Amino acid sequence: MDLPFATLALMVVVGAATGWLARHVASEPGFGPIGDSVAGLVGAFAGVGLARKLGMGADVATVAVVGTALVGAAIAVAGARHLAEVWASQVSPRADAEGRPLPPPETPAAAAHAPRCAPSEPADEGEKPLPWYYRNR
Repeated sequence: MDLPFATLALMVVVGAATGWLARHVASEPGFGPIGDSVAGLVGAFAGVGLARKLGMGADVATVAVVGTALVGAAIAVAGARHLAEVWASQVSPRADAEGRPLPPPETPAAAAHAPRCAPSEPADEGEKPLPWYYRNR
């Protein structure tokens, strides 16, 4: 890009600020302050570069460059957050809330032949029953 240094610096500030602002506005946790700012930076440069390739007036006018950087950064941050949410929904949890590993999922054939056992009863009034993943081992 053959833009003046001040305009490039302004693009960096707009991209990083857009990522930072998305972190504080959105309800999802996102990628952290650095990851959101990097997504904003990438989007700002991609937005300005794409606008210039398409001939959309982001040549040297600072306002046009800032506007396209802002739109590009917002689209990149929103797209990155959406992709992260989709990818996270496809991953199955490997541990319970307390960090213990979950047992492997049962196949329908194995579940049909498994013996049915009653849940364990507490031996003493103050003793808690074992969690479901420690029973019948």
